[in-house]
Parts: sequence; C-alpha cells; structure tokens
Amino acid sequence: MIFVFDIDDTLYDLEDPFKLAFFHMFGHTPSNIHDIFLDFRLYNNKIYEKALLGEITMEEMCIYRAQNAFKDHGIIIDESKALEFQLLYLRDKKYIKLNEHVENSLKLLKNYQIPMGIISNGPHKEQFEKISYLGVEEYIPRENIFISEDVGFHKPSVEIFDYAREHILENLLSKENNQNNIIKHNKYKNEQFDKKMYENTIINNNEKNALFLPKDYRNTYKIHMKNELNNTENVKQNHLNTNKIIKNKKVIHDYDFFYIGDSYSNDIYGANNAGYKSIWINHRKYSNLNIDSRPDFEINSFKNLFDLLVYLLTK
Repeated sequence: MIFVFDIDDTLYDLEDPFKLAFFHMFGHTPSNIHDIFLDFRLYNNKIYEKALLGEITMEEMCIYRAQNAFKDHGIIIDESKALEFQLLYLRDKKYIKLNEHVENSLKLLKNYQIPMGIISNGPHKEQFEKISYLGVEEYIPRENIFISEDVGFHKPSVEIFDYAREHILENLLSKENNQNNIIKHNKYKNEQFDKKMYENTIINNNEKNALFLPKDYRNTYKIHMKNELNNTENVKQNHLNTNKIIKNKKVIHDYDFFYIGDSYSNDIYGANNAGYKSIWINHRKYSNLNIDSRPDFEINSFKNLFDLLVYLLTK
C-alpha cells in the first residue's frame, strides 16, 4: 500500500488561518464565521481552475472569493480591502499546524514503513511554504511531493496522478536497489576480507616452504603465485559486473495507491479516474453533490482517518 495526500483542508484545517485573518482585519470573530468560510471556499472552487489555467490571475481570484463571500453576509469590501485580506490570510498560514489526528496517521504509516506522497494543486512557492510550516518532510520525502505548477497538470486530471504514481514507484525501486546493494556490498567486503586473510596465510606459509626449495624451483613458484592472484582479481571483477546487472534489472511492483483528500471534484473524482483507491475526508459534511463515482471510503472527521488507516493496515 502507498498513501498519497492532498494538503489544504486535508493535512490541516483551512478554516484556522481564515478565522485568524478575519480577526486581524476586522478586530472580531463573528458567530457565523464558519458559514462565511464555507462561502469563501465555494466561490474559490468556482473559479480556481480558471486561475490555474491562466484564464484569470490569482489576484483576480482572491478578490472575487473574498468580495462575494463577505457580501453574502453583509460585509462590503472594495478590491484593495480584498487584497489586504488575502495578504493577512497568507501571513497567518504561517501558524498552521498538522491536525493532531492527521499527524498521528502520518506517524502510524511511518512506523509501518508505508511509502507516502503528496499531490497538490497550487503554486510551488506557496505550497512548499505550507509544507515547511507543517513539518511534513519529517514523514514524506521531498521527491514524493508533487505540486501542479511543477508537474504541468493539475487535479482532477489523470496526468498528475499518473505522474506521481510513476515517480513514487521509481523512487521506491531506487531506494530498494540501494539498500540491496549496501547489503551485497557489505557481504562482499566480509567475504573478501575472509578470503584475503586466507590468501595471506597461504602465501606466507608457501613462501616459508619455498625457502626450503632448491633455487631452480623458486622462480617457478613465484610465477605460479602471480597467476593465483590474477585469478582472484578476475573473480572480484566478475562479482562487480554481476552487481551492475542486478542494479539495472527492472522489478515490477504491485501496490495499491490510496489518495486522501477533502475535495470530491478534485481529489476523489481525479483519483478514481486514475485508478487510485480514494479516501474522502468529508469533514465539511458536503451533501447533494453530483457524484459520478463513489469514493472507496468516505469519512466525516479527521479522527476517522486514523481509525480507517488502522483498519486497513491490520485487516
């Protein structure tokens, strides 16, 4: 099994920096802040793909989502205020933390030595800043992190999921080959060390014996010993050549890839089409969606993610 995660609203709760930015801008946190946030996300999702495709700028998207979400709740702001809110929102993302249940899930997978990765839409700089704030690379190596701006495709396109799967498998194969080569190298060194000790013992004994040979036979003996040492070098070179063949040999892996995300349209729909098993963290309790294909697992809280992973790893 290999588990691949989304970032926003999956590794951490996206509502936390939103609430903090709202407080820093307006000086209070209204009782309906959760509803404002949900509308903010709704307007974001309406035009996010256009921003990724370059049909509109990211700045235009940020103005659109803030103005319309706030307006629906009686808060009127102009474009400059919308951009001010965006700057506060970005700044306050520095305080994001892994959800405690997600962090426990990552620790669980790491303890079981389960390979992990990330597929996320967004700009390289912004997404890797979040990864740094969250401390994700303690659990997921950078070579298994794929951001849409870097890959050239974005979710829900099959291409970004295929790209990630191919590279995670290549990285896994490379790691396994390196570990196998280290084991073989250490074994070879030990064998050569034992062999060298044996050869030195033989050489020393034979040289002692050669002292008692007639002088005419001593030169013949030296030629014989030189040939024996050359044979040893040939054996060593053949061993190294065999190692090269083993290292270059391709091995086919059969892994189930699981993708974990909060967005049905981007995460679950895309993962299903790419042949991943999907885990939908529907902690926003979305319903009445136009669902073409069901997730393999749907959970409604971060805690349930940990419980589900325990089940999958121990069944």
